[in-house]
Amino acid sequence: MQEPKTQSGLEQELSYLQTYISKIDASVEKLTAISADVTQLLAVHENRLTFQERMREQLETRVERNKELSDERYGKILDKMEEIKTAQTSDLGDARVEVLNKIQETNNKVSTLEKWMWTCLGGGAVAFLIIDKLVPNIHL
Repeated sequence: MQEPKTQSGLEQELSYLQTYISKIDASVEKLTAISADVTQLLAVHENRLTFQERMREQLETRVERNKELSDERYGKILDKMEEIKTAQTSDLGDARVEVLNKIQETNNKVSTLEKWMWTCLGGGAVAFLIIDKLVPNIHL
């Protein structure tokens, strides 16, 4: 049978338990501090994500606006080229073939330039996003 504990035995056990309780309290305080740090870190990352989303939306808007302007200008160029083609066709005989070839050549150049422009814009947007990911401390 187990003997009843004495007063000093109970005091020793109480002292032993108080030591563990104080260690548990210290651990809880440290966990609370860590939790606050993690919450702050998450808030910072959320702000960065929000900023990057706004930048992406602005870039998309700009690219779309530039595409519309480019399409409009391209349409005007094509209309003007068609007018020139019609005028040249009705006015000239042999020069007609030469003018048509020049118009076709110009049309090809404009098309090539437009493709190059969109490639550069897309590459620039991709480069911006990559740089933004690689160097997150730079804010534009």
